[in-house]
Amino acid sequence: MDGNLGDTDALTISLNMGGGILRQKFDGVAKNIFSPVDINAETEVVLFTPDNGELARDEFFIPNVNNGLFRISAFLRSKGISSEIVNIGVDNFETSLAAIAKHETPILGVSPYYNCMQADIANISRMREVSPNSFIVIGGFEASLNEQWQNLEGLIDAIILGEGEQPMLALAQILKEWEVSSLKVGENKNKWVANKLAETNEPGIMLYDGVDLCYHQPMERISTEFYQEVNLSAFVDQLSHSPFRKFHELSNIIFDGEKPSYFRFVSGDHCPLHCTFCQSSVLYSTLLDKKATPVKHLSPENTVRIIKRVNDYYPEVSHIYIDDENFLLYKRRAIEICDLLCEARKKREIRDNLRFLCRGTARSVNPEICVALYNANFEIISIGSESYSDLELKFMNKTADSDCNIGAIEMLFNHGLEIAENYILYSPVTTPDSFFESTSRICHNIFSYNVDGAAGGFMTPLAGTPLWGKGEFYVCEEPSKKANLFPDEVYFKSTSTPYTYLGTNISYKLDRSNGRIKTLHHPEIVLLNDPVMHAVSVDAVLTMPEAAQKLAKAANLDMSRIPRPFITLSNIYAGALLAQKYTGEVRWKNLQEMCVDTLKV
Repeated sequence: MDGNLGDTDALTISLNMGGGILRQKFDGVAKNIFSPVDINAETEVVLFTPDNGELARDEFFIPNVNNGLFRISAFLRSKGISSEIVNIGVDNFETSLAAIAKHETPILGVSPYYNCMQADIANISRMREVSPNSFIVIGGFEASLNEQWQNLEGLIDAIILGEGEQPMLALAQILKEWEVSSLKVGENKNKWVANKLAETNEPGIMLYDGVDLCYHQPMERISTEFYQEVNLSAFVDQLSHSPFRKFHELSNIIFDGEKPSYFRFVSGDHCPLHCTFCQSSVLYSTLLDKKATPVKHLSPENTVRIIKRVNDYYPEVSHIYIDDENFLLYKRRAIEICDLLCEARKKREIRDNLRFLCRGTARSVNPEICVALYNANFEIISIGSESYSDLELKFMNKTADSDCNIGAIEMLFNHGLEIAENYILYSPVTTPDSFFESTSRICHNIFSYNVDGAAGGFMTPLAGTPLWGKGEFYVCEEPSKKANLFPDEVYFKSTSTPYTYLGTNISYKLDRSNGRIKTLHHPEIVLLNDPVMHAVSVDAVLTMPEAAQKLAKAANLDMSRIPRPFITLSNIYAGALLAQKYTGEVRWKNLQEMCVDTLKV
């Protein structure tokens, strides 16, 4: 059957996190199939996930139960605070707002993120509009690191820096006290809350009285013991409250029940390796003014305890994804977890066919850990190789060079483990030579080792990273040929970095300011310095659907459903077509043929 993806209108391009990812539309009505979130008169806290927009059918989808928010919600419930989570994009946002307005929910917590800042600000504005007396709190990576969130002038009441369990509990308890206080008539609520926080110097909270900051206490990392407690509370004691089954049903809708059922949780947070593009490695080092981010992780025994609980409570789960930034970072811990999993399987405490996935770096791969992973039923190991150009890897501040990446992939393959790899195709320093070098090897890995490769497009200037600099951006002159990647796109320069950015201006109405409008500069991708690769990278994103059609036809594939390697090869194929157009070099035709031959196999 000839390769056919149907009408290219059924394919969309996602630039979330600079992706340039091909996605397939589906006719689901996911946001309307589930029961409304139970927000009632007793609900004290409602937590909202980032607004990543409409769902599409793409093979990168593994249900995300938003571990951080779920952990906070579970902790609050354990302390007697009624809490619910609204998963924007799945749960009905307007129905949730109506319930909040009706019951005047005391606290609304939002976890914004960089790739959906405009939507998140719009949602917060709606919350303020429908429930003006609710106390609006934001938190997470973006709120903690991006100073733009500290100048919203009335839209939010507080920012939580770092871990949110204790600060949210403190705010909930103080606001509950406010509701019964005889002093609240005529009293400024936020100043009253600030005075209460000051009595104990509650860490990790920035509190605003309208525009002005009225309380700010730097964060402190939670203890190792408390880290164990809050994770066990969420993923053992309160696992029944997890939205997992909702996301499991969503996955069945998107993939017609053909995709394995994944449960994912985090057993260790953050990473100390300081890759150029990564917020995880700079969050706590920035907030705590340290050189490296202190990593917290569950003990091997508690990690396996959670796995046993998931095994018992969710028999439909076929795979558990331990979604640490780098599960293999501490090799002895990873091996001990593997040994405990083998022991649990022998004792029939977990199912024989329960499989595992994890992430790691090439530097962490050695024969001992490969044997341990294989014996423990780990099915897929995801390696953040990012590139096979040493020029680009050095720019990314990766600990591994291309030879190390190659050695890790070969070692995993030779030990019988399946491999996923993550790639960044276009960094600011990418040249025609580095692009050809890296993508040729990516094709080889998919061809020779059956690698499940996931290619992103551009790098994203996340707050706190070197690509963000000081976060001071200004609009610069547009080139003669616009990129047309974003509606109302804007080109930016930075006062503290040498890069050019592409993104949008975010405008919103300030609260309590007679309708005054404020605008934020929001760069979303970092453009390439090399003029040829600049043109290739931008045009490749625009032509991805057509390139995917050509590739499917050339490889004679029936592509009613898009697998991940096809998405990666379509990214490469689109780049190779354009590089041939702009340079006329034969090597780009050879790269196109590599993509086709890889798919045929």
